[in-house]
Amino acid sequence: MIAFTSAAEALCLANYVTGREGFAWSLYSPDGEPIRASNGVALAVDGGYGEIGTPATALICAGLDPHRAAAAALAPALRKLEARGSALGALCTGTWLLARAGLLDGHRCTIH
Repeated sequence: MIAFTSAAEALCLANYVTGREGFAWSLYSPDGEPIRASNGVALAVDGGYGEIGTPATALICAGLDPHRAAAAALAPALRKLEARGSALGALCTGTWLLARAGLLDGHRCTIH
């Protein structure tokens, strides 16, 4: 939750300071149902993985135990985004999910 809120709040403040919506975001889950963070807070989402369009940038955010996330359902969606030309990045252990999808093969990266 800390990685997600830190990123979302920074973008929100950038919009506020500039007085325009330079940044917008949508949240997705495997089935379009809310996602429960490791701290128990449920996050409403905008749709399921199948409803993701072709954003310019997609950031994958994960927290504790990313291997328990729906990595099997997420990997095809991530590969489709890459094939469509979306820039992919990760917050926190979302890097593990990108690697699991094979999208970091041949690239150097870091994870904490």
